[in-house]
Amino acid sequence: MALDLQKVFRGIDLVNREDPATEEVDGVHQPKDWLYGVRMSERLAKFRPDASEALQVACRDQPVAAPCVLLSGGETTVTVRGHGRGGRNVEFLLSLGLALRGEPGIHALAGDTDGVDGQEEIAGAVLTPDTLARAWARGIKARERLDDNDGHGFFEALGDSVVTGPTLTNVNDFRAIVIDGPTTGSGASR
Repeated sequence: MALDLQKVFRGIDLVNREDPATEEVDGVHQPKDWLYGVRMSERLAKFRPDASEALQVACRDQPVAAPCVLLSGGETTVTVRGHGRGGRNVEFLLSLGLALRGEPGIHALAGDTDGVDGQEEIAGAVLTPDTLARAWARGIKARERLDDNDGHGFFEALGDSVVTGPTLTNVNDFRAIVIDGPTTGSGASR
């Protein structure tokens, strides 16, 4: 499920415009948080026009300051092209990992509440900033695995599968993307 980024950005901008700290731009005092978010989004669009939604939201840095969690639920759609072992959730994570390219400070978890993603009794997996680097070091090529719909094979080889066993409760597929906060300072001064 794709985010409506413009709607998300309108909400972010609404909150950011409440910042009492201002900066003068062309003779007009503008809220600093709002300016920062807009400038970061513009720079990201220039340097990484293919940036994932998670990275775009992280760069905008609100509606709450990082750290934050982006949650979504429902079943995603997968086009099966290959012969690997996969499911909707690991396909999502593998695609996200390739889009993020090891972006520091962004982690994700995707799984199915019934404990079965696709045909495997594997609920899902976790993605960390070093997932692709660890795979590459083992000779595992993420793009090839994605093209073969082999998300379970990919994450299992890294020890990043989430195995709960069948829960017999199918509430929903879910995804959580954690965006870490600043590593130093309060984050208030930018």
